[in-house]
Amino acid sequence: MDNRRSNKSRRGTTIVETAIVLPLLLILSFGIIKYGWLFLKSQQITNAARQVARVAIRPDDRSSEASAMFTALMDNAGITGAVLTVTPDYEFQSAGGIVTVKVVVDTAKVDILKLEGPYLGLPAPAELGAEVIMSKEGQVAN
Repeated sequence: MDNRRSNKSRRGTTIVETAIVLPLLLILSFGIIKYGWLFLKSQQITNAARQVARVAIRPDDRSSEASAMFTALMDNAGITGAVLTVTPDYEFQSAGGIVTVKVVVDTAKVDILKLEGPYLGLPAPAELGAEVIMSKEGQVAN
């Protein structure tokens, strides 16, 4: 009779342990998925900013080419709502000057879990972005 009671007690203990551990494992799994995805998107945004900067620093006006490239890179990455800022404007910068390319995307637009707010205790930045600074190419006037 004690053996029966012991088996029922073990089954009950197993259920309780599962009820405690399973939510923690789910949170950990979702966290790995969410942050891995955000790191991937952050790298794609950084690479897009670098590519646009490489086009923007060329001596001739490449604003339409850079904008088209940016749109294509964001479409290929599946990122919508990205904001591109190039300062100063492409055609107004002289050779040797500094060109800054900044890309900003709202995190909610790239989140794989599509959850807003810190659900499951998983905080996330409000936006992902990258900023690249390069020197304009060409001959510097003396």
